[in-house]
Amino acid sequence: MKGKMLLLGFIILLLPIANAQLEKPNWSTGDYWNYSGTYAGTATIDLGNESSLTTTIDAAVTMEMKVKDVEIKEIDGKYIGCYLMKMTGRIKGTYKYEFGDKKIEGDFDVHASGNVYFSTQNLSVVESDVTTNISITPSLPGTVPPVLQTTTTYNPPLDFMNFPVEVNEKWTASSMLTTTMGGQSSSDTLTFSFKCTDRIPEQGGHKYVIQADYVPFIGDLIPLNNTLIFWSESKGMIESIRDRGGGSQTLQIAVTDWKYEEKENLPPTASFSFSPLNPEEGKLITFDGSSSTDDEGIAFYFWNFGDNTNAIKGTGGGSTPGFESIAIFISIAVLIMMRKRLNSGNFK
Repeated sequence: MKGKMLLLGFIILLLPIANAQLEKPNWSTGDYWNYSGTYAGTATIDLGNESSLTTTIDAAVTMEMKVKDVEIKEIDGKYIGCYLMKMTGRIKGTYKYEFGDKKIEGDFDVHASGNVYFSTQNLSVVESDVTTNISITPSLPGTVPPVLQTTTTYNPPLDFMNFPVEVNEKWTASSMLTTTMGGQSSSDTLTFSFKCTDRIPEQGGHKYVIQADYVPFIGDLIPLNNTLIFWSESKGMIESIRDRGGGSQTLQIAVTDWKYEEKENLPPTASFSFSPLNPEEGKLITFDGSSSTDDEGIAFYFWNFGDNTNAIKGTGGGSTPGFESIAIFISIAVLIMMRKRLNSGNFK
Protein backbone atom coordinates (compact mmCIF):
# COMPACT_ATOMS: atom_id res chain seq x y z
CA MET A 1 0.00 0.00 0.00
CA LYS A 2 2.82 2.37 0.88
CA GLY A 3 4.46 1.65 -2.48
CA LYS A 4 1.23 2.52 -4.30
CA MET A 5 0.92 5.80 -2.38
CA LEU A 6 4.49 6.75 -3.25
CA LEU A 7 3.88 5.94 -6.91
CA LEU A 8 0.66 8.00 -6.92
CA GLY A 9 2.47 10.93 -5.33
CA PHE A 10 5.23 10.68 -7.93
CA ILE A 11 2.68 10.74 -10.76
CA ILE A 12 0.91 13.77 -9.27
CA LEU A 13 4.22 15.62 -9.07
CA LEU A 14 4.89 14.87 -12.72
CA LEU A 15 1.51 16.01 -14.02
CA PRO A 16 2.11 19.79 -13.81
CA ILE A 17 5.48 19.35 -15.48
CA ALA A 18 3.98 17.37 -18.35
CA ASN A 19 1.36 20.09 -18.97
CA ALA A 20 3.75 23.03 -18.55
CA GLN A 21 3.78 24.24 -22.12
CA LEU A 22 2.66 27.30 -24.02
CA GLU A 23 -0.22 26.54 -26.37
CA LYS A 24 -1.18 28.55 -29.44
CA PRO A 25 -3.61 31.32 -28.45
CA ASN A 26 -7.09 31.63 -29.95
CA TRP A 27 -7.17 35.05 -31.57
CA SER A 28 -10.43 36.50 -32.83
CA THR A 29 -11.56 39.55 -34.77
CA GLY A 30 -11.24 42.69 -32.65
CA ASP A 31 -8.33 41.52 -30.47
CA TYR A 32 -5.56 44.11 -30.30
CA TRP A 33 -2.22 44.87 -28.61
CA ASN A 34 -0.60 48.31 -28.30
CA TYR A 35 3.10 48.72 -27.52
CA SER A 36 5.51 51.50 -26.65
CA GLY A 37 9.19 51.68 -25.77
CA THR A 38 12.62 52.91 -26.82
CA TYR A 39 15.37 51.98 -29.23
CA ALA A 40 18.96 53.22 -29.37
CA GLY A 41 21.93 52.07 -31.36
CA THR A 42 25.37 52.89 -32.64
CA ALA A 43 26.97 51.46 -35.77
CA THR A 44 30.40 52.13 -37.26
CA ILE A 45 31.34 51.41 -40.86
CA ASP A 46 35.00 51.14 -41.80
CA LEU A 47 35.52 53.11 -45.02
CA GLY A 48 39.23 52.32 -45.39
CA ASN A 49 42.18 54.70 -45.38
CA GLU A 50 41.79 54.94 -41.60
CA SER A 51 38.39 56.62 -41.95
CA SER A 52 35.01 55.49 -40.70
CA LEU A 53 31.37 56.55 -40.51
CA THR A 54 29.58 56.31 -37.16
CA THR A 55 25.79 56.53 -36.88
CA THR A 56 23.99 57.02 -33.56
CA ILE A 57 20.21 56.72 -33.14
CA ASP A 58 18.01 57.43 -30.13
CA ALA A 59 14.27 56.93 -30.65
CA ALA A 60 10.84 56.24 -29.20
CA VAL A 61 8.93 53.24 -30.54
CA THR A 62 5.17 52.69 -30.74
CA MET A 63 3.30 49.83 -32.37
CA GLU A 64 -0.29 48.66 -32.72
CA MET A 65 -1.46 45.20 -33.79
CA LYS A 66 -5.14 44.43 -34.38
CA VAL A 67 -6.90 41.34 -35.75
CA LYS A 68 -9.16 42.67 -38.50
CA ASP A 69 -10.40 39.59 -40.30
CA VAL A 70 -9.72 36.03 -41.44
CA GLU A 71 -8.74 35.49 -45.07
CA ILE A 72 -7.36 32.83 -47.38
CA LYS A 73 -3.88 32.94 -48.91
CA GLU A 74 -2.59 30.60 -51.61
CA ILE A 75 1.01 29.34 -51.43
CA ASP A 76 2.25 26.83 -54.00
CA GLY A 77 -1.29 25.78 -54.81
CA LYS A 78 -2.27 25.28 -51.17
CA TYR A 79 -4.88 27.43 -49.44
CA ILE A 80 -3.99 28.67 -45.95
CA GLY A 81 -6.40 30.26 -43.49
CA CYS A 82 -4.88 33.48 -42.14
CA TYR A 83 -5.51 36.09 -39.51
CA LEU A 84 -5.40 39.50 -41.18
CA MET A 85 -3.50 41.67 -38.70
CA LYS A 86 -3.51 45.44 -39.15
CA MET A 87 -0.11 46.77 -38.12
CA THR A 88 1.08 50.32 -37.51
CA GLY A 89 4.48 51.18 -36.13
CA ARG A 90 6.48 54.33 -35.57
CA ILE A 91 10.10 55.03 -34.72
CA LYS A 92 10.76 58.70 -34.03
CA GLY A 93 13.90 60.28 -32.64
CA THR A 94 17.28 61.84 -33.31
CA TYR A 95 20.28 60.76 -35.35
CA LYS A 96 23.93 61.75 -35.59
CA TYR A 97 26.44 61.00 -38.35
CA GLU A 98 30.14 61.37 -37.61
CA PHE A 99 32.70 61.23 -40.40
CA GLY A 100 36.14 62.35 -39.28
CA ASP A 101 35.72 65.84 -37.86
CA LYS A 102 32.38 66.32 -39.63
CA LYS A 103 29.07 65.83 -37.83
CA ILE A 104 25.47 65.92 -39.02
CA GLU A 105 22.65 65.84 -36.48
CA GLY A 106 18.92 65.93 -36.93
CA ASP A 107 15.53 64.28 -36.46
CA PHE A 108 13.89 61.35 -38.18
CA ASP A 109 10.39 59.89 -38.23
CA VAL A 110 9.68 56.46 -39.70
CA HIS A 111 6.02 55.43 -39.87
CA ALA A 112 5.01 51.99 -41.16
CA SER A 113 1.47 50.70 -41.70
CA GLY A 114 -0.04 47.75 -43.47
CA ASN A 115 -1.23 44.18 -43.11
CA VAL A 116 0.51 41.10 -41.77
CA TYR A 117 -0.98 37.66 -42.39
CA PHE A 118 -0.54 34.93 -39.75
CA SER A 119 -1.55 31.32 -40.29
CA THR A 120 -4.54 30.38 -38.15
CA GLN A 121 -2.98 26.95 -37.63
CA ASN A 122 0.23 27.97 -35.84
CA LEU A 123 0.63 31.79 -36.20
CA SER A 124 3.35 31.41 -38.85
CA VAL A 125 4.04 34.61 -40.78
CA VAL A 126 2.63 34.18 -44.31
CA GLU A 127 2.85 37.63 -45.89
CA SER A 128 3.27 41.32 -45.09
CA ASP A 129 2.18 44.33 -47.14
CA VAL A 130 3.62 47.50 -45.62
CA THR A 131 3.90 51.15 -46.60
CA THR A 132 6.72 53.04 -44.88
CA ASN A 133 6.92 56.84 -44.77
CA ILE A 134 10.33 58.29 -43.92
CA SER A 135 11.05 61.86 -42.88
CA ILE A 136 14.62 63.05 -42.16
CA THR A 137 15.48 66.61 -41.09
CA PRO A 138 17.75 67.99 -42.37
CA SER A 139 17.41 65.90 -45.52
CA LEU A 140 20.44 63.83 -46.44
CA PRO A 141 21.62 63.29 -50.02
CA GLY A 142 21.55 59.74 -51.31
CA THR A 143 19.26 58.38 -48.59
CA VAL A 144 16.19 56.19 -49.01
CA PRO A 145 13.09 57.63 -50.74
CA PRO A 146 10.37 59.21 -48.57
CA VAL A 147 7.88 56.40 -49.23
CA LEU A 148 8.56 52.67 -49.54
CA GLN A 149 5.92 50.13 -50.54
CA THR A 150 7.00 46.56 -49.84
CA THR A 151 5.34 43.16 -50.06
CA THR A 152 7.09 40.19 -48.49
CA THR A 153 5.96 36.58 -48.85
CA TYR A 154 7.27 33.70 -46.73
CA ASN A 155 7.58 30.25 -48.29
CA PRO A 156 7.07 28.19 -46.28
CA PRO A 157 5.36 30.44 -43.72
CA LEU A 158 7.80 31.43 -40.96
CA ASP A 159 6.86 29.39 -37.87
CA PHE A 160 8.73 31.54 -35.37
CA MET A 161 6.86 30.34 -32.24
CA ASN A 162 6.70 26.59 -32.92
CA PHE A 163 3.70 25.98 -30.62
CA PRO A 164 3.42 24.27 -28.19
CA VAL A 165 6.51 25.64 -26.42
CA GLU A 166 8.25 24.10 -23.41
CA VAL A 167 11.04 25.42 -21.18
CA ASN A 168 14.53 24.49 -22.47
CA GLU A 169 13.14 23.71 -25.91
CA LYS A 170 15.23 24.86 -28.88
CA TRP A 171 14.05 25.30 -32.46
CA THR A 172 14.83 27.02 -35.72
CA ALA A 173 12.54 28.65 -38.27
CA SER A 174 13.51 28.91 -41.95
CA SER A 175 11.76 30.51 -44.88
CA MET A 176 12.49 31.94 -48.29
CA LEU A 177 11.54 35.60 -48.18
CA THR A 178 10.57 37.23 -51.45
CA THR A 179 10.37 41.01 -51.18
CA THR A 180 8.88 43.22 -53.87
CA MET A 181 9.69 46.92 -53.79
CA GLY A 182 9.22 49.41 -56.59
CA GLY A 183 8.35 46.67 -59.05
CA GLN A 184 11.55 44.74 -58.37
CA SER A 185 11.72 41.48 -56.44
CA SER A 186 14.50 39.75 -54.56
CA SER A 187 14.56 36.47 -52.65
CA ASP A 188 16.66 35.21 -49.78
CA THR A 189 16.41 32.22 -47.46
CA LEU A 190 16.71 33.15 -43.79
CA THR A 191 17.00 30.95 -40.71
CA PHE A 192 16.38 32.12 -37.14
CA SER A 193 17.17 30.36 -33.85
CA PHE A 194 15.07 30.25 -30.69
CA LYS A 195 15.28 28.84 -27.17
CA CYS A 196 12.70 28.97 -24.38
CA THR A 197 14.70 29.67 -21.22
CA ASP A 198 12.12 30.32 -18.50
CA ARG A 199 8.48 30.21 -17.43
CA ILE A 200 7.37 33.00 -15.08
CA PRO A 201 4.02 32.98 -13.20
CA GLU A 202 1.66 35.85 -13.99
CA GLN A 203 -1.98 36.59 -13.28
CA GLY A 204 -4.04 34.27 -15.46
CA GLY A 205 -1.17 32.04 -16.56
CA HIS A 206 2.55 32.28 -17.28
CA LYS A 207 5.04 34.26 -19.30
CA TYR A 208 7.51 32.32 -21.42
CA VAL A 209 10.96 33.80 -21.99
CA ILE A 210 12.45 33.08 -25.42
CA GLN A 211 15.94 33.93 -26.63
CA ALA A 212 15.98 34.76 -30.33
CA ASP A 213 17.92 36.36 -33.15
CA TYR A 214 14.63 37.63 -34.59
CA VAL A 215 12.45 40.67 -33.87
CA PRO A 216 8.76 39.90 -34.55
CA PHE A 217 6.61 42.47 -36.40
CA ILE A 218 9.23 45.24 -36.73
CA GLY A 219 12.35 43.31 -37.69
CA ASP A 220 12.61 45.26 -40.96
CA LEU A 221 12.77 48.53 -39.02
CA ILE A 222 14.96 47.30 -36.14
CA PRO A 223 17.46 44.66 -37.34
CA LEU A 224 18.42 43.40 -33.89
CA ASN A 225 19.73 39.84 -33.54
CA ASN A 226 20.00 39.29 -29.78
CA THR A 227 16.51 39.63 -28.34
CA LEU A 228 14.43 38.28 -25.49
CA ILE A 229 10.76 37.69 -26.30
CA PHE A 230 8.29 37.48 -23.40
CA TRP A 231 5.10 35.71 -24.50
CA SER A 232 2.12 36.10 -22.17
CA GLU A 233 -0.51 33.37 -21.89
CA SER A 234 -3.09 35.74 -20.42
CA LYS A 235 -2.60 38.34 -23.17
CA GLY A 236 -2.39 35.78 -25.97
CA MET A 237 0.56 37.62 -27.47
CA ILE A 238 4.09 38.88 -26.97
CA GLU A 239 4.06 41.06 -23.86
CA SER A 240 7.49 42.61 -24.36
CA ILE A 241 10.65 42.46 -26.44
CA ARG A 242 14.06 43.63 -25.30
CA ASP A 243 17.70 43.20 -26.17
CA ARG A 244 19.85 40.74 -24.26
CA GLY A 245 22.47 43.38 -23.46
CA GLY A 246 26.13 43.62 -24.25
CA GLY A 247 25.66 44.92 -27.78
CA SER A 248 25.66 48.25 -29.53
CA GLN A 249 21.85 48.37 -29.72
CA THR A 250 19.23 48.56 -26.98
CA LEU A 251 15.52 47.83 -27.38
CA GLN A 252 12.74 47.91 -24.81
CA ILE A 253 9.09 47.69 -25.90
CA ALA A 254 6.12 46.42 -23.91
CA VAL A 255 2.33 46.15 -24.11
CA THR A 256 0.51 49.21 -22.77
CA ASP A 257 -3.05 48.25 -23.72
CA TRP A 258 -4.66 45.12 -25.11
CA LYS A 259 -7.86 43.19 -25.71
CA TYR A 260 -7.75 39.42 -25.88
CA GLU A 261 -10.97 37.49 -25.33
CA GLU A 262 -9.60 33.97 -25.93
CA LYS A 263 -12.81 32.79 -27.51
CA GLU A 264 -13.28 29.07 -27.94
CA ASN A 265 -12.95 28.27 -31.63
CA LEU A 266 -15.77 25.97 -32.59
CA PRO A 267 -15.25 24.16 -35.89
CA PRO A 268 -17.74 24.79 -38.71
CA THR A 269 -20.38 22.26 -39.67
CA ALA A 270 -20.03 21.39 -43.34
CA SER A 271 -23.16 20.54 -45.27
CA PHE A 272 -23.98 20.60 -48.97
CA SER A 273 -26.40 19.43 -51.60
CA PHE A 274 -26.19 18.92 -55.34
CA SER A 275 -28.60 18.92 -58.22
CA PRO A 276 -29.82 17.19 -60.22
CA LEU A 277 -29.83 14.14 -57.97
CA ASN A 278 -29.54 11.81 -60.96
CA PRO A 279 -27.19 13.64 -63.32
CA GLU A 280 -26.53 12.60 -66.87
CA GLU A 281 -23.09 12.48 -68.41
CA GLY A 282 -22.07 15.82 -69.88
CA LYS A 283 -24.72 17.77 -67.91
CA LEU A 284 -23.94 20.59 -65.47
CA ILE A 285 -24.08 19.68 -61.78
CA THR A 286 -24.56 22.39 -59.17
CA PHE A 287 -23.14 22.09 -55.64
CA ASP A 288 -24.63 24.24 -52.87
CA GLY A 289 -22.93 24.62 -49.47
CA SER A 290 -25.14 27.39 -48.07
CA SER A 291 -26.58 25.04 -45.44
CA SER A 292 -23.19 24.96 -43.67
CA THR A 293 -22.92 26.83 -40.39
CA ASP A 294 -20.27 28.44 -38.18
CA ASP A 295 -20.58 30.34 -34.91
CA GLU A 296 -18.84 33.45 -36.32
CA GLY A 297 -19.79 33.22 -39.99
CA ILE A 298 -18.18 31.45 -42.93
CA ALA A 299 -15.35 33.23 -44.71
CA PHE A 300 -14.78 30.89 -47.65
CA TYR A 301 -15.94 27.59 -49.08
CA PHE A 302 -13.25 25.18 -50.23
CA TRP A 303 -14.33 22.30 -52.46
CA ASN A 304 -12.08 19.28 -52.91
CA PHE A 305 -13.34 16.87 -55.56
CA GLY A 306 -10.79 14.17 -54.88
CA ASP A 307 -9.41 14.04 -58.42
CA ASN A 308 -6.79 16.81 -58.20
CA THR A 309 -9.41 19.47 -58.86
CA ASN A 310 -10.76 21.94 -56.34
CA ALA A 311 -12.38 25.34 -56.10
CA ILE A 312 -12.56 28.15 -53.59
CA LYS A 313 -15.34 30.69 -53.32
CA GLY A 314 -16.08 33.55 -50.92
CA THR A 315 -19.46 33.82 -49.26
CA GLY A 316 -20.09 37.54 -49.69
CA GLY A 317 -22.50 39.17 -47.28
CA GLY A 318 -21.63 40.97 -44.11
CA SER A 319 -20.83 38.17 -41.69
CA THR A 320 -17.71 38.46 -39.58
CA PRO A 321 -15.43 35.45 -40.04
CA GLY A 322 -13.61 33.90 -37.10
CA PHE A 323 -10.84 31.39 -36.60
CA GLU A 324 -11.31 28.23 -38.64
CA SER A 325 -14.41 29.74 -40.29
CA ILE A 326 -13.64 27.84 -43.47
CA ALA A 327 -16.15 25.17 -44.46
CA ILE A 328 -14.33 22.27 -46.13
CA PHE A 329 -16.37 19.96 -48.28
CA ILE A 330 -14.95 16.59 -49.23
CA SER A 331 -16.98 15.37 -52.19
CA ILE A 332 -15.09 12.18 -53.02
CA ALA A 333 -17.95 9.87 -52.03
CA VAL A 334 -20.42 11.84 -54.15
CA LEU A 335 -18.15 11.63 -57.19
CA ILE A 336 -17.66 7.89 -56.75
CA MET A 337 -21.42 7.43 -56.54
CA MET A 338 -21.99 9.49 -59.69
CA ARG A 339 -19.30 7.68 -61.61
CA LYS A 340 -20.88 4.33 -60.72
CA ARG A 341 -24.25 5.59 -61.93
CA LEU A 342 -22.79 6.83 -65.20
CA ASN A 343 -20.57 3.77 -65.71
CA SER A 344 -17.88 6.16 -66.84
CA GLY A 345 -14.28 6.67 -65.77
CA ASN A 346 -14.54 10.43 -66.34
CA PHE A 347 -16.66 12.96 -64.56
CA LYS A 348 -17.83 15.94 -66.59
